[in-house]
Amino acid sequence: MRSGNVCAKALRVVVILAWLTALIFIRTPAVSAQQTDDLQQQIKQLKQEYEQAIADFQKRLAALEQKAAEQRTKATEQGTKAAAPETKAVAPETKATE
Repeated sequence: MRSGNVCAKALRVVVILAWLTALIFIRTPAVSAQQTDDLQQQIKQLKQEYEQAIADFQKRLAALEQKAAEQRTKATEQGTKAAAPETKAVAPETKATE
């Protein structure tokens, strides 16, 4: 009788393991599909954030480049204005020494 109980217990263990295995395989695709959807949503959100950050950086860069160009133009104009009076001052002295 003892061998009958051992076989019955072994059979129960095998049946329980089979059910657990079946449940795991049935549940796994549903979890994976949900995780895949979540990951796709996160990827989409990160791409949008990335594109927005790039657009913001491009705007900032363009504004800084424009500001730098304006400063160069202003410095050039000031340099030209500053150089012009010096040239006038030097010219009369040159005529006076001749």
